[in-house]
Amino acid sequence: GCSAEDELGIGSATQQLSMNPMINDLQTTRVKEEENLHEKTLSSLDFKMFGPSSSERRIDSLFDAPAENKAEELGSGNWKESLNLQQGQSYAFYAAANTKQSLQGKSLDELKNATQKDDDIWMPYSTDNSKKLFLMSSHGSYKITEKAEQDIPVELVRAAAKIKLNISSTVKDYHISDVQWKLINYNTNTTIFADQTATPSIISDNNTWSPAASAEDEKGNKVFTVTTYSYSTQWETQETMPQIVAKVNFKYKDNSKPDIPKELKIPVRDPQGDKRLDRNYIYTVN
Repeated sequence: GCSAEDELGIGSATQQLSMNPMINDLQTTRVKEEENLHEKTLSSLDFKMFGPSSSERRIDSLFDAPAENKAEELGSGNWKESLNLQQGQSYAFYAAANTKQSLQGKSLDELKNATQKDDDIWMPYSTDNSKKLFLMSSHGSYKITEKAEQDIPVELVRAAAKIKLNISSTVKDYHISDVQWKLINYNTNTTIFADQTATPSIISDNNTWSPAASAEDEKGNKVFTVTTYSYSTQWETQETMPQIVAKVNFKYKDNSKPDIPKELKIPVRDPQGDKRLDRNYIYTVN
C-alpha cells in the first residue's frame, strides 16, 4: 500500500531556489565584548539576480530581518521556468543588507551607483544608539545546475572600516582614570557595493566627546578601549588623516601628586603606511 510518508509528500523531492546570507567576520577570533556591538544584525536584505544581458532582473526579493546561515526562499515549484533561469547558465546577483533607501525595482546601473550617507557612522552600538545597523553588501555570479534544490551562498561584507584603540598607562606610578575621545577626518559616504567609489563626505571634527570603555588586564591595570567606524577613505597628508583625539587623565598612585591631563592625537594607521581605510577591515591601534 501507500506509506504515510508519501501521503505527506515527504518522499517527494523539494523544488526550491534559496539564498543563504553569511556575514564576513572582521576578526578571526570574536571576543565576547564584540558580540554586543551588533555588527552582524540583519534588519533587511535585498536580493537581485540579473539575466545574462544584465539589463533584465530575474529576481527582485526583499527579506525582513533574515537570520544568518538560514536559507530564504527565492522561488519554489518549477522555479527554473517561473524565474526564467537556464541550467548551465551563470547569473549575476547583488545583495544588500540594512540599506536606508529601498532598492526595489532598481536597475543594475542604479545599484552600482547607489550610495549611502551616515553622519553617525563613527558611533558604536550602545543603549543610547540602539538602532545602529551596518550596511553590508555582496555581489557575485551563480551557475544554475540540474538540481531541483539549490542554495546561493551570499557572503555579506560590511561597508565600514572598524577602528579599535587600546590605551593603557606606560608612565611609572601613574594610572589612567578617565579617557574621553572623538574621531576626526572620517568619511560618512559610501557606495552600497564594493568596487565603486562614492564622493567622500569627510567630517573633520564633530566636536562630540565620548567616554572610552574600560576593563582590567590580568595585572589589574585599567585598559581603555575605543571602537569606532568610518566608511572607506584615502588621504594625502597627516592633517587630513583619520585620527582619534583622546583626552587622557593620569592619576598618581597615592594621589599625592596632581593629576596630569594629556590630549593625544592618535593616527588610526601608521603614518608611514598606506594612506587608506578599506571596507570591512579592522585597524587596531595599541
